[in-house]
Amino acid sequence: TLLPAASGGVSASVFIMTVTGLEAVSRYRVKITFDEEDTVTISARDAAAFGFSEGSEVPETVWEEFLKGQKSAAIAKCGKLLQDMDYSAKGLLDKLLRNGFPQEAAEYAVEKMQEAHYVDDVRYAATYLKYHLRDKSLKRIQMDLKAKGVPGDVVERAIREHEEEREGDTKESETE
Repeated sequence: TLLPAASGGVSASVFIMTVTGLEAVSRYRVKITFDEEDTVTISARDAAAFGFSEGSEVPETVWEEFLKGQKSAAIAKCGKLLQDMDYSAKGLLDKLLRNGFPQEAAEYAVEKMQEAHYVDDVRYAATYLKYHLRDKSLKRIQMDLKAKGVPGDVVERAIREHEEEREGDTKESETE
């Protein structure tokens, strides 16, 4: 699509999506739907600043700038969420998506949290296992962890490591 440039010439601008829905979710936040499928929830101020209005086309450059800000905001949100409790990678991703972040920004933030070892599914599974073994069966714990998005091989590894640790503790107490 061609738009008139400020200098009076014509410059090429690539539109990559269209705003197909815009609804207020609170006094200061709006839910925006792009191309009838992808939704984000942002401040009404940001929506206006980026020119998001129903029916408007979004140039690639605007989307990239918007996404950059959303990635930073998603990382900040991860920091706040992880202060209160541990999450599996999928659990954190789902929480960010429920908070209205774009998929790409949410995935980016979770990846950064994993790289920094703030999110570690192996550690999460091991901690969950140790804490809940007192009140839940091993089968129930496996089901819970899989429901929380922890991959099956990670769950099996945590169980195996826990059993090896228990066997080591048993052998130590027998030799004393």
